[in-house]
Amino acid sequence: MILRETSLLKYSTHWESGGVFVQITGIVTVEEAFILVQSLLTDPRLKNCRYRIYDFTGIQRIDQDENSLKSQAAISKSGSFSLKRRTHQIAFVGKNTVHNRRLFQTYSKYMSSPNFELRFFQSMGEARAWTHSFGSPTPRPLF
Repeated sequence: MILRETSLLKYSTHWESGGVFVQITGIVTVEEAFILVQSLLTDPRLKNCRYRIYDFTGIQRIDQDENSLKSQAAISKSGSFSLKRRTHQIAFVGKNTVHNRRLFQTYSKYMSSPNFELRFFQSMGEARAWTHSFGSPTPRPLF
């Protein structure tokens, strides 16, 4: 486990046999989101992952706009082309709010690729079931 803390954001990274689980708390700003994305994309273990789970249930708020999400998605997408797996699942877990849905939909739009499956869930159980049942019937995503 890796625990990092910036001025407003705290996150822990747990590397698992099939992927990575990132638990995030605090306030997510543009700058700190970039730090988090860069730390994952530069870690050699990511190349063998088939999934990422981001747990946003403990955050206070997300201070990002469409332009910052577009940039972040572009960086994440380009950095993820070095993944060894053809399909990579990315699950976001958070509260079902209008703001969160809008952010997820914006990020998904710019992250869209045949190599990525992105889903948003309200519970960790559903996200884990989805990432661990590759090729099996999957739980219905929140949106």
